[in-house]
Amino acid sequence: MRFAATSIPFFQIGALVLVFSAVALASPVVGSQTVFAVLAVLGCAALGIWWLLERPLATLIGTYALLAPADALLIIGGGGATLTRFVAFIAIFGLSLVYIADRAPSMLPRFAFAWFAVLIWMIASVLWATDQSMAVHKAEQIGLAMVVFELVALVRSTRLDLRIIIAANVVTSCAIAMYAIVIHPVEAQLGAGRVVLKTATGRADPNDLAAGLILAFALCIAAATSNERVAWRITGSLLALLLFVAVLATGSRGGLMAALLVVLWIAIRARRRLIAAIFVLTVIAISIMQGDVWQRFIGDETGAGRSDIWKVGVAAFRQHWLLGSGIGTFPDAYNRVYLSVPHHFYINWSRPAHDLIVQSFTELGIIGGVLVLSAWWLQFRQLRSIGRADPDLWLRVGLEAATLGYFVAALFIDVLDIKQTWMIPILIAVVVNMRSREPEALPAVVLHA
Repeated sequence: MRFAATSIPFFQIGALVLVFSAVALASPVVGSQTVFAVLAVLGCAALGIWWLLERPLATLIGTYALLAPADALLIIGGGGATLTRFVAFIAIFGLSLVYIADRAPSMLPRFAFAWFAVLIWMIASVLWATDQSMAVHKAEQIGLAMVVFELVALVRSTRLDLRIIIAANVVTSCAIAMYAIVIHPVEAQLGAGRVVLKTATGRADPNDLAAGLILAFALCIAAATSNERVAWRITGSLLALLLFVAVLATGSRGGLMAALLVVLWIAIRARRRLIAAIFVLTVIAISIMQGDVWQRFIGDETGAGRSDIWKVGVAAFRQHWLLGSGIGTFPDAYNRVYLSVPHHFYINWSRPAHDLIVQSFTELGIIGGVLVLSAWWLQFRQLRSIGRADPDLWLRVGLEAATLGYFVAALFIDVLDIKQTWMIPILIAVVVNMRSREPEALPAVVLHA
């Protein structure tokens, strides 16, 4: 949507910036680079403000999508806060104003309604949490990204908004993939050749890095196999291969399983199944030639200690089966039963769950766990009415594959507090909203007030 009936001319402003810059450089009086820099900054600021007023969703969420894949590298200040978090607060404020100013009726799609119910239950669980400080911190961390998503679901969107958000996320994901492959500091305990990213506070988890690339990977393959434009198919193919190599380089078993599921799902659902079949064979061949990730499946019966963590998690769930121990309190609930569960080896105290199901049911109880799984399922099914002949099929295929792949990755790591996790429902919400306002489009959603 457009926030106001403003028509500040983009090209005229750009021309004025160039003219004034040229004058500043040519003037024998001022002729300084400082004046040129000031004029350039003012011009960019003017264009940015105009674009924000004209395209608030593309500007705010496009910026958020641009930063989300690189969130671990964008820490500012000593408290661990990131630039993405700062942009999220701005996005919430800006989208709230847009929603208030928009007179068109807005309703939440079914899957957004389900995630909203999860958010309410998470916040409520703070009241009975075993450690309220942990619960408040995690509720705020996850809730911030969820509120951004819910506001996106309420604000009107256009195809241009969608393209900008997708492009921003894919560009940064590919840049991170290249950065990880070319500049890959490796720590010995991770095993030779595994990619990690150094951050201001240490290193990013390679499993988180692999999971963060799944969305862009799914969209690129979907574009290569279902989009009508040849340029999109070629670009999607090349970028998908880059992203898959980066996933392999992380050595993440969950990331590899997620990527393979993405490819298999797209091969089943894609419009051009021959191209999809070639992709299946290609990624399997590349993964076998690389070989390191497959070797990690052999001789590791506990999944780097995960199976023992899950045993402790099940014991913790039995103590908090109805309401849960409170959002973010899995490490505390884990510690309370740690010594009562036999282990294959020492797995340390205060461990994260490393599994969406174990974490959700332990922290949120049966009620919250069912809500979380229901939200994932409804998210996966939200675009089901986009038919095979629909030009938006590639969006449905890509976002379904991304949801499936991310769910598989979530069975091995904790994903709810990763900002890239929420880019998938954000994009689905934009597609739903966009199509609901296009009279010529097939109805793609079932809406709830």
